[in-house]
Amino acid sequence: MRLEQLQVVNYVQESQTVSVEITDDDERVYRDSVEVPSADEDTTEWGNDNWSDGAFEGYPTEAGAYRIRTWLDTQSRDEGRTVDLREYEYDCVEMRVLIGDPRMDLGSTLSIWRSFECSAEREKAE
Repeated sequence: MRLEQLQVVNYVQESQTVSVEITDDDERVYRDSVEVPSADEDTTEWGNDNWSDGAFEGYPTEAGAYRIRTWLDTQSRDEGRTVDLREYEYDCVEMRVLIGDPRMDLGSTLSIWRSFECSAEREKAE
């Protein structure tokens, strides 16, 4: 499966640092961290006073048997969230790491949103 997008969205009122590790057949192929401004900072290209965002760069975009693990700098790697893309049968995926939730006060709870309707696939269909 191809990884087409890897972003971070922060819904909490404090800046956060998020780390991502990607393995392909259990071999690490990528690891990076991104600092995301607090949701109320007006410093991002996208977002508003309810959220801010960041993006990872240089991650593998070719097809692979990826497992993606993400965690906050206030957590251990094992306390984070993991998505094993080998469990899905799609050509590509867009992913966002979400910090908090706009509908509930969950603090800096970490979750992973994923969509298998990638922009490149949508463009082909149009």
